[in-house]
Amino acid sequence: GRTMRFGSPAAAQRAGLAAVFQDTALAPDLTVLENLRLTGTNVASVRQWLAEMDLAGIDFRALVSDLPLPTIRMLDLARALARGPRLLLLDEMTAALPLDLTQRVFRVMRQWRDSGRSVLFISHRLGEVRAVCDRATVLRDGRDVGVLDLSQGSEEQIVELMLGRAGEGPAAGVNQERHQRAVASQEALLTVDGLALGSELHDVSFTLHKG
Repeated sequence: GRTMRFGSPAAAQRAGLAAVFQDTALAPDLTVLENLRLTGTNVASVRQWLAEMDLAGIDFRALVSDLPLPTIRMLDLARALARGPRLLLLDEMTAALPLDLTQRVFRVMRQWRDSGRSVLFISHRLGEVRAVCDRATVLRDGRDVGVLDLSQGSEEQIVELMLGRAGEGPAAGVNQERHQRAVASQEALLTVDGLALGSELHDVSFTLHKG
């Protein structure tokens, strides 16, 4: 119920936020245990969460660079959960996971929700969004273009919000004719005419306008 602004990741963590991003946050040239010590993470709690996700066999003495990417993703998740956040942010974390690990992530998400806390799940996979989310906010060109209650909304509505209605720009949501007039009034910064590359590319031409 309050607007919050954070000056650092540490300040966000103190307020109860923890995030798992699409790119791993673990240092590859350190062991799992060294990574946890580096960030002051409770090792016993990480082990507990890994066991909860049926991943108790991970060797904490192994270099992160020697571990498979799905395993590293799950370690990132266990590390975030060990902080006991009020809001867990998962940014495309299932993108590189096999189905069995994805299902374990979903199980944790439901567990977190049922405990009275929240999960913000970012994904382009609409089936996943429908499977685990209560509400979906659609962003297009960095703007909030709609919020759907998924008990009532459909994938078709989400797609329409993502792409814009028929007659709108491909993702910008602007009238095409107005867009063309705007482009015509701007100076050309780059013009390419008849570009070719070996036997693969022939006669490619385009103009890049300011803006």
